[in-house]
Amino acid sequence: MPSTPDSEARPRWTNGPGGYGGISQTIHWLTAALMVVIVATGLYSSTLPRDTDWRSEVLHFHKSLGLLIIALTLVRLVWIAYSPAKLSVVKLKRWEVLAARIGHILLYLILLLMPLSGVIFSEGAGREVGFFNLFTLPQFLPLDPALLPREQYYYKLGKFLHENVFQWALYAIFAAHIAGVVKHYFIDGDRDNFRRMWGFRKS
Repeated sequence: MPSTPDSEARPRWTNGPGGYGGISQTIHWLTAALMVVIVATGLYSSTLPRDTDWRSEVLHFHKSLGLLIIALTLVRLVWIAYSPAKLSVVKLKRWEVLAARIGHILLYLILLLMPLSGVIFSEGAGREVGFFNLFTLPQFLPLDPALLPREQYYYKLGKFLHENVFQWALYAIFAAHIAGVVKHYFIDGDRDNFRRMWGFRKS
């Protein structure tokens, strides 16, 4: 069916060769904003005295954001599988296309693994992981009743992964992502790939 001027003016919600649609763009920017807030609250909580009500509130908010990021990432993966978007490879070298694909895979992995390690971190010490006071995850990790919370195996594992592995991996992947955008936009003069995630794609 031929397109009409009205249909060409309407924003597209689905992905396609011309770029990402409104749904992917919304999830992308919402996730980016949530990541900024979750990193800030995580760093802020580390400056607060332990066993205080305010620190517990900050950490509850931090954990809730983590669960929300997991949910958004899963929705995004399902949506991309249903409505795929292709890279604009006209101005990209082969290694840049490969790097972009690897970068996207690593980004999705870290968006899932970072919050999951936080869940292991908390539940490994027997602490609750709630979602904005709406519900609480069940305690699914086995705890040794003979050990104190900070001596538990899963607590140590989750803490190590969350603070020493995935946190720095997140910073590195995020920095590489921003560096790629800056390179393509300012150095290569490639505006097409930037526009794919900025504003709704037209029909």
